[in-house]
Amino acid sequence: MAVFLARFIHKKLKARRQAQARAAQDIDSDAPTLPSYETTGNVSHIPKNGTDTICPDNTADQQQPSPAARSTFWFKVRLMCALLLPVFLETLDYTVVATAQPHIASVFNALSLQSYIGTAYLLSSTVFLPLFASVADVFGRYPGLQISLFFFLIGSAISTGAINITMMLLGRGIAGVGAAGLLTVRFKIDCQ
Repeated sequence: MAVFLARFIHKKLKARRQAQARAAQDIDSDAPTLPSYETTGNVSHIPKNGTDTICPDNTADQQQPSPAARSTFWFKVRLMCALLLPVFLETLDYTVVATAQPHIASVFNALSLQSYIGTAYLLSSTVFLPLFASVADVFGRYPGLQISLFFFLIGSAISTGAINITMMLLGRGIAGVGAAGLLTVRFKIDCQ
C-alpha cells in the first residue's frame, strides 16, 4: 500500500511540475519588453509607462530546487514508505503478542511459562542486534534487510503453527532474530 501511495504522490507531483513548466513557457513567450526611456543628453527620465522599476523582483520564482535535490527528496520519501511496512509489522507483532500472552499460555496449559513468550522475543532480539549491524556493514543494507525479513517470516510462521509451548517459544525466538535485523538495518538506513 505504501508503494501505491508513493506512486500516486509521484504522479501528482510530476503532473504539477509539467503544468508549471508549461505555464513558465507561456510566460516566457508573453514576456513584456523593457520600457523605453526618453533621454535628453545624458539625463534619463521616468519610463513612458509610468512604472518606477524596470524589472520586477522575481527572485522568489527562481529559487526552485534543482532536479537532483528533488529526486533525492523523493528517493528518501519512497525509501521511508518502503521501510514503514516491515517496521510496522515488527512493532505490531510485539504489541499484539504481548497483550495476548495470557490467552496463548492458557491454550497450551502453560500459564507458568507465560512470561517466556515475550522474553524469548526480546532476548533474541537484543542478542542479535550487533550481528545484524555487522551483516549490514559487510554485505550491505539490502541483503541484511532481506535476511532479517526471512528470519522474521519463518519465526512468525512457526509461532502461528505451534502445537506446544516449546514450539511457540522457538518461533518467538526466531522472530526476535528477524526483528533485531529489522531494527538495526532500518537505523543504519536512516542514518545514511
